[in-house]
Amino acid sequence: MPIVSMRNFMNHVGTANDGFRQSASSLNNIILLLGGNAQNSPNNRNINNRTAENIEGEIHSLPVDKLLKYQTALVYLGNALNIDSFARPTNYNMAFHDFELQWYQFRDPTHGMIRIDNARYIFKHQFTFDSTNGDVNTFTHCLTREHVWYPTARAYDPPFNQLLSRVPQSFFMPPNGSQSASVTDDHSTFNPDYIVRRPLTMGRTIDIRQRYQYKQPGRQWQNIPGASYILKKGVRWGVGGDPCFFFSKENYAPENPKAFHFEVEIALGNAPLATFNRLPSRGATSHNSMNRQREIRVIADGS
Repeated sequence: MPIVSMRNFMNHVGTANDGFRQSASSLNNIILLLGGNAQNSPNNRNINNRTAENIEGEIHSLPVDKLLKYQTALVYLGNALNIDSFARPTNYNMAFHDFELQWYQFRDPTHGMIRIDNARYIFKHQFTFDSTNGDVNTFTHCLTREHVWYPTARAYDPPFNQLLSRVPQSFFMPPNGSQSASVTDDHSTFNPDYIVRRPLTMGRTIDIRQRYQYKQPGRQWQNIPGASYILKKGVRWGVGGDPCFFFSKENYAPENPKAFHFEVEIALGNAPLATFNRLPSRGATSHNSMNRQREIRVIADGS
């Protein structure tokens, strides 16, 4: 059972506020849950899990100015009881934001530097949340990020090719987190004509998992409760009967009951699109034959 030193906790409180009066303070309920601060009361307090959860709930409701004022004392409690020492994200929401085509330049072993104007398809999503204390300014002092991983396959397993071999099996974005109550996800893919294996293997799908996380001052990264999604990429027969690449993002139902579904198809055709109609010189900045646009079909828009 965790132990809290009441003397240490109150020393932190007194350092933050030398005129502290318990009965008039927003910390009153927390102190009472710790067993009070009566004179001659024992210093070490054994705190059971239910009481620790109740203390955490009180911390979640504190206004930002009090969270900052008593931050050292709250971090002490968080470490001692293994609970949050700040407000927590709540009422999360996922929405599709917009679409962007992005150019990309690479060195071809035969043709030199080539620029492709439709090299990356970016499907931007916006993840937002509120704060348990009602003030999202709390999260200018906390960090947020996303954790993405491939649970059962590699990014370059069929139906995809070695162009995706450098994609990590697990990664965090941004790596060190960002100070915001909003996370922009640039779900992107190389032009499918370049990343699928030929001949096409129809019906093959790769699953990717995604969780959003937060980090409070003095604490470790934690998953935002419920904010869990599954991404799918693969090759299949499209709604028009043609071969297509597809990408989808949905709530991961075992952990996230809040329905969300975004899905697009990008036509592939029976033959590769990227055929050269001329050999570009070294240092070439574009190649017209590689910039033709395939059809994009929206299956579910996330609304």
